[in-house]
Amino acid sequence: MRINDVHGYLGGAAPVGGGVSAERLASVCDAAEIGLLGVAPAFQADVYRSYERENVVVLRLVKEQERFLGLFRIAPSDRRYAAIQAQKAAENPSIVGLKLHPGQDPFSVAEIDAIAGVLREIELPLLISSGHETGCHPTEWMDFFEGSPNLHVLLNHGGRDKFEEAARMAEMYPQVFLGTSLLTLQQLRWLYDRLGPDRLVYESSMPLSHPAIEVRKVNLAVADEDDRRKVLCSNARRLLRLKGGATAG
Repeated sequence: MRINDVHGYLGGAAPVGGGVSAERLASVCDAAEIGLLGVAPAFQADVYRSYERENVVVLRLVKEQERFLGLFRIAPSDRRYAAIQAQKAAENPSIVGLKLHPGQDPFSVAEIDAIAGVLREIELPLLISSGHETGCHPTEWMDFFEGSPNLHVLLNHGGRDKFEEAARMAEMYPQVFLGTSLLTLQQLRWLYDRLGPDRLVYESSMPLSHPAIEVRKVNLAVADEDDRRKVLCSNARRLLRLKGGATAG
């Protein structure tokens, strides 16, 4: 089985784990039998946070190598540029989703509300970092989920220490999926027991973690082989609405 990994970072100097090159991503994917990898720009502390240049780098990579799936990163604190980047992503079939990180690129509810109409109109899946940081609590997004029933959302890292909140959001809103990276084995088992396999999506979040660790964790937490196939492979396609053009996995 070729595994589909919906979330990794390219370039920059991520606060934990350091930066990572396209060559390194490809090498790790080969070793871990990753078929498709979603790639977003890493955090950039020393640049203007439109992520325009970084998104261009991601776009160039995914056009060169079909194994990579493009994720444009947007920072809603700059409403104009965030809306422009979202529209550019929607116009390019090589881009399959949008990445938001409320912890690293802080923004207010008013700022996400200002571009919510654009996000709902283009209906590109959103990957939102979740955890204990302000803006990353899963329940802080309830109003947005309520108003976006057709917009697929992945809460990266399954809420981490807010995993019970994340589970409630997935139960309340059928468009919400939970990512598996950076959770403890016990947290992932709890989510699987609570939600079953259909709402869990494998991710490694390279370089914050490594596929060898994250795949092993799924294999330990999910005993049923068919359920593992959903988590490691087919749920990524459902989340990102992948069609026949992406053949791996």
